[in-house]
Amino acid sequence: MAESKFTAAFCGWKDHRLGTLGHPDDDPAGVWIELIPDPGRVLICSCCGDVADGVHDQSERWVRDLPMFGMRTDLLVHRCRVRCARCGPRLEALDWLSPYARVTNRLAESVARLCKVLPVKHVAQFYGLGPERCKQIRAVAMDMNAAFDLEVKMHCPNAQVVCDLFHVVAKYGREVVDRVRVDQANQLRHDKPARQLIKRSRWLLLRNAENIAKETDRIKLAELLKVNRALAKAYILKDDLKELWDYRHTGYARRFWEDWHHRAIRSRIEPLKAFARKLKGYLPGILSHCNHPLNTSVLEGINNKIKVIKRMAYGYRDDAYFFLKIRQAFPGNAG
Repeated sequence: MAESKFTAAFCGWKDHRLGTLGHPDDDPAGVWIELIPDPGRVLICSCCGDVADGVHDQSERWVRDLPMFGMRTDLLVHRCRVRCARCGPRLEALDWLSPYARVTNRLAESVARLCKVLPVKHVAQFYGLGPERCKQIRAVAMDMNAAFDLEVKMHCPNAQVVCDLFHVVAKYGREVVDRVRVDQANQLRHDKPARQLIKRSRWLLLRNAENIAKETDRIKLAELLKVNRALAKAYILKDDLKELWDYRHTGYARRFWEDWHHRAIRSRIEPLKAFARKLKGYLPGILSHCNHPLNTSVLEGINNKIKVIKRMAYGYRDDAYFFLKIRQAFPGNAG
C-alpha cells in the first residue's frame, strides 16, 4: 500500500493511492488506473476551503489525464463529497482535479498551451478529442439557434439538443411581452397617464414575481395586470411556460405542453400565438430536458461579466490586457 501511495503521489495524484489497473475496451494500447482516496488525508471543502468534518458520500468518476509513456491514460477516481459545517455536502477540493472536471488540471493546461501555438484541429487530433469523442457526447444545452443545432447534429450525431430555459423565456419577453406592451400602449393614445404606466412597466413585466422586492412594485404590477387583460394573459402564460422545465417525465411534460400551447393559441393575442407556433418546432429540445437537466446559466453569467468588464473600460486596445482582466475576474477557472 505504501508503494502504491508513493507512486500515485509521484504521478501527481496527491492524497490517493493506486487500485486496479487495466486496458480500455476501445484502446488496448491505453491504460486505466483506479485511484482510491487516502483515508488519512485532510478533507477540504471545494466551496469555502475550510477543513471538513468527514466524508458524506462517494461516487466513481472517469477522468482523462496526460498520456503516460505514450499511452492514453484514463483514471477511475473515487470522488468524495465532504461534510462541511458551513456549506453542507460539497465535493472535496483536490489540487490536481477541479470539482466537476472530466480531465485533470494538467491535461487542461497542456491543451491550452498547445492551442496557443498550434491549430485547434491539430491539438484535438493529438489528444484524441475528435469525431470519436464527439460521438460519446449525449446532450448539449443551447439557445433556440438553428445554426447551433445543425452544428451539433453534424459533429455530435448521438447528442440530444436541450433548449435552455433562460433563452426561451428571454425570447418570450422580447417577442411576446414587449410586443403586447407596446400594442396596448399604442391603443391608449387618448389616455396619457394609462399609456405612460404601460410604457414604463417593461422591466416589471419581465422580472420574475418572486424577485420583486418592493411592496410598491408588487402593487403596481397587480393593478396593471388587473386592468389590462392582454398583458395579464401574456404574463401568466410566461410563468406557466417556465414550469415545463420542472418536469422529469417526458409524458407528463408533453401533456403540460399541449395544454399550454392550446391556451396560447386560443388567447387571441397574435404575438403569443406566433411564438407558440414557433416554439412547437423546438419541442424535442424542450422535452430533452426531462432526461438531461442541463442549462447554460454558468456560461451566460461568465459572458455577461466579460461584457461588463469591457463596457466599464470603454474597450481595450491591448487584447492581452483584456484577457488578463478576464482571468482576474475568474481566478478559480483554469484557462
